[in-house]
Amino acid sequence: MTTPTKSPSATRRVLTTLVKLGLVFGLLYVLAQRGFLSLKETANAYDHPLLTLGGQAIIVGCAVLSAIRWWVLLRATGVELTLWRTLRLSLIGNFFNIALPGAVSGDFVKAFYIAKDVDERRARVFGTIFFDRILGISALALVCAAARLSGVTFEAPPGVGEALAVFIYALGGGVLAFYTYLLLVPDDKDLALRIAVALEARVKAVGALKEFYLGMRQFRSHPGALLAAMGLSAAIHISVGLACAFFAWAMGDNALTVTQVYATAPLGFLVTAVPVSPAGVGTGHAAFLFLFKMVGSARGADVFTLFALAQFFTGGIGGLVYLRFKGKEPAPTLPAQAG
Repeated sequence: MTTPTKSPSATRRVLTTLVKLGLVFGLLYVLAQRGFLSLKETANAYDHPLLTLGGQAIIVGCAVLSAIRWWVLLRATGVELTLWRTLRLSLIGNFFNIALPGAVSGDFVKAFYIAKDVDERRARVFGTIFFDRILGISALALVCAAARLSGVTFEAPPGVGEALAVFIYALGGGVLAFYTYLLLVPDDKDLALRIAVALEARVKAVGALKEFYLGMRQFRSHPGALLAAMGLSAAIHISVGLACAFFAWAMGDNALTVTQVYATAPLGFLVTAVPVSPAGVGTGHAAFLFLFKMVGSARGADVFTLFALAQFFTGGIGGLVYLRFKGKEPAPTLPAQAG
């Protein structure tokens, strides 16, 4: 009788996971040892429930706003999915975002389930999921750039603050350039579309990417839906920034301003999209600590802990929804995590 052996790819995934877990626990240990991460400070924040619980309630509410944003985009494509089903799929996506590393695992789940509703328009509708993600990142970049333009300065070693400011402005400028190109360049002069069409003739897989791009371009014909979705994105990230300010104030960091949070927290949230750990634990703590220190706050890691707790609560709600949901519909097959 032979003993089954693991394939090289399976072994590599196990080793990659172990390395990621080691990195996360190592980061948390170092932060705790240096006093930058404190369970006591986090617990003491709940002595100010209006700030702490109020901030976490805001984050949970933003999950609902995010579902509404996706619903608006779907309706613009002609998909008459009910708001309730859209909300359930979004909550299930939130559950998988915290159950698996990275912030996009839930997108695959939403794509799996919505495929049952759209048939021949799948690629275009999947484009709404991709575009919904882009809208969120765009709002992060613009909120951060606007805060930096308002006069927020960074206390950092020579060259670091300046480099970060250049990155923020480049990110904001890139967002404006992207939407200008997407919405104003006509089809017959769209170089990106022409390249995609030419590549599709040689590589069949490019056809799906082309359909995703066309799925985004279709919003040129729905300016009202696009403006509504952009407004919801701005409202979400302004609200999340305010919640993070509440967390800092609850821990006694009253000198920190909302504008300073808007200039730093969005960059921290971008880091959590890297698929290292569920909900960005570890990497998000380190990013928030580094960024908040540049505006005079030493409690950035604890602020992220309170944010992550709200994310886990939201994901828990999505988990309960999923338990009821999977009894009626098949479970999704997720792609393997990149090693």
